Amino acid sequence: MVTLALICIVIGLIFYLIGSIGLIIVEFKTGILWGICGLLFQIVHLLYAILHFEESKKWLGIMLVGIVLIVVGRVLGISAA
Repeated sequence: MVTLALICIVIGLIFYLIGSIGLIIVEFKTGILWGICGLLFQIVHLLYAILHFEESKKWLGIMLVGIVLIVVGRVLGISAA
């Protein structure tokens, strides 16, 4: 069970990282300031996703899948201990 939890967490982190990089790329396409702030501050991702939902919904979805997998892995890890 611990192995499954670890696999879920690692896959979730990979999904979150891919989504975050994709969102930073979209932010840079919108403007250099959006991209730089997205690199420096994680909260800018949320603000950008709210203001430019149509451009960022794909990457935001990938990030949310990653978060769900991390939470599932964490719950599995707690229940196995």
